[in-house]
Amino acid sequence: DQDNLVHAVMVEVPSDDERSREELPFANATKLVPVHKQFRVWIGGVAVLGAFVALIVILPGVGNQPPTPPAPTSSMPSLSLPPSSSSIPSMFPSTDPSENPTHFPSVSPSSNEDFQQNALFELSNVLANENWTKNNGWGSSSSNMCSWYGVVCDTDGLDIFVTELNLAANNLTGNIDDASLLGNLKYLEQLDLDSNSIVGNLTAFSLNLIQFSHLKYVDLRLTELTGSIPPEVCDSMEGVDLRVDCDIECHCCSHDVMCEEECMDVPGWHDSDGEYYDCAWHAGSGD
Repeated sequence: DQDNLVHAVMVEVPSDDERSREELPFANATKLVPVHKQFRVWIGGVAVLGAFVALIVILPGVGNQPPTPPAPTSSMPSLSLPPSSSSIPSMFPSTDPSENPTHFPSVSPSSNEDFQQNALFELSNVLANENWTKNNGWGSSSSNMCSWYGVVCDTDGLDIFVTELNLAANNLTGNIDDASLLGNLKYLEQLDLDSNSIVGNLTAFSLNLIQFSHLKYVDLRLTELTGSIPPEVCDSMEGVDLRVDCDIECHCCSHDVMCEEECMDVPGWHDSDGEYYDCAWHAGSGD
């Protein structure tokens, strides 16, 4: 009967040689380890985690660093230089008449004294102090200028000011025009150069005396200065006792008193031989 037919399927069994060839590629295969159990994966993970922690620790500290200060523009402090001699017009530097010795200084006390002492040093060189009759202290940087012969000083408790220069009849010789630093003695009240062989332009010298706003007495008699005293000097030096030789034109000088007498004693005056003669000697000499 057809209903009872058995459908048979032929199964082909491989031979031993064929089985060995099919299993050959897997003969040396190793067992795979899961990714989460591999050693290199753990090492890499730890390294990444360490870097992340380091960033968390370091970055806040960097952000809190103070700003770097700007580089200095100069390694040297700025300096205030004292006025140079090139700023001195003509013979003497200008002086503000409103200044008062008790309200000086625009410079330090030591500098103020140096300026004055330098003027005296120059004056001693210009007028040949080595030939002076009296030159005690002059030219010595180790002694106080106020102890020099003929120099009188005053002080306001802070600064020292040369107020008088009395060198009458002291054998001074030279050109007063070369004393360019004399203007440093801006607080001079008395200047006595009477009876000395100094030469120079009296007109120019007197014009520069206007800048000495504290002057009270100036004696330039019996010198070899030439020129006259201009009217503007008299106008500016009103009240100053200005004395020049009788042949010098000067309408504010004391000619009306001093030039009427034929002879007038000059304290300390002497001739080239050092001999002292007064008016009594002159009257008795018959000259």
